[in-house]
Amino acid sequence: MDTKQIIIDAAFSLLEKRPFERITVQDILEAAHVSRGTFYKFFSDKYELMHLYYRAYMDRSIDENFNGHNWKEIAEKLLIFMTTKLSFFENVKDTDGQDSFWEFLRKYSYDFYSGVKMRNENRDFLTEREKLTIISHVDGSVTLLKMYIEKKISMSPDELAELICSTIPESYQEYRTLDTP
Repeated sequence: MDTKQIIIDAAFSLLEKRPFERITVQDILEAAHVSRGTFYKFFSDKYELMHLYYRAYMDRSIDENFNGHNWKEIAEKLLIFMTTKLSFFENVKDTDGQDSFWEFLRKYSYDFYSGVKMRNENRDFLTEREKLTIISHVDGSVTLLKMYIEKKISMSPDELAELICSTIPESYQEYRTLDTP
């Protein structure tokens, strides 16, 4: 196993046991048995590790499943993933600020939807209205996901995925791929 993966595994082992705010880079170094220099060779800070976990899963899920007809399947897989890794999400849900998990999720989702729109329409820009439409959908979806993790929503992953997908802008439903217009 490579050193980077050892650090990642150590960080997520810690994240399954205690809140993100109570984990220091030093804790990660000790769990991974690596030096501070080795850690910073791969990561800029502990927030990058937190974001990496979700990004890797979602990138893989989208690559394997996206065909424009299964928005619900991707949303449901995300919800099942969040339920399966509930301790991780419970331990990152209270992070605040620009490096919080929820801000990361907003940016990731905005970039995803923006990319889909621009690639499928063979453009390199979005109109102001398109940007606001994406922001509205993303903010609503992230709020629902946060409520789901905080157990303020007692829906199954299938039901919540259906609700989230019902708010995807209609013009997105026609898109078939991420790569070709």
